[in-house]
Amino acid sequence: MKMSLMPTRKKLESINDQKRYKTTNCFSTGTFILPGSKKKQKTKKENTRKKIIFGAEVAKVLGCDIGYVDKELVFGVLLNISKLSEHDIESFRAQGQIYIENVINKSKC
Repeated sequence: MKMSLMPTRKKLESINDQKRYKTTNCFSTGTFILPGSKKKQKTKKENTRKKIIFGAEVAKVLGCDIGYVDKELVFGVLLNISKLSEHDIESFRAQGQIYIENVINKSKC
């Protein structure tokens, strides 16, 4: 079976298009990546990594394993943030900053 070197998601109609859209073979996944999509792929990976870390930090603050985070409670609190006064927001931010500096940043060292 002959394998095509052209991306399957986009049909290139002419020789000029084929030259313009040179592909990179990603041997580990067997897919082809168009120029510019490598950056998107890297950004998506970085965003996913940040979400995973944030989820772990939430679990750490709640003092439990990530599998036992009370999602309903967390979402309920988040949904009420818009109802906080400016004073409450400033107070919570200050508490959060102290926690980040004392717990999270120290654990990275």
